[in-house]
Amino acid sequence: MLHTLRLHLLSLRATTPYYRARLLRIAEQLAWVVRSWPAARWPAAQQVAPPRLLRQAQPLVPAQHQVLAPLQQLTACLHEGDQSRWAYYRQQQLLDIVLYLR
Repeated sequence: MLHTLRLHLLSLRATTPYYRARLLRIAEQLAWVVRSWPAARWPAAQQVAPPRLLRQAQPLVPAQHQVLAPLQQLTACLHEGDQSRWAYYRQQQLLDIVLYLR
């Protein structure tokens, strides 16, 4: 599902008819995917620090609620009729979330 959403985001252009409506639909679908993701199958945090710095390393994958909060805020902005100049920025935010979870 994430792969499909990623492809939709990559193929969506600002000149596409109903651009903001499509962007909102993708955001809602992504929120549904994150909410319905079983906790046991949530991506595991990976460490990238050398062994001597492991205690200072931060996990690369946030918890489920940490992904949902900005996603809900982004969806709310699109629902409110966010100005079109910010629509591309919202699209990039959605793409970042999708890429972060893959």
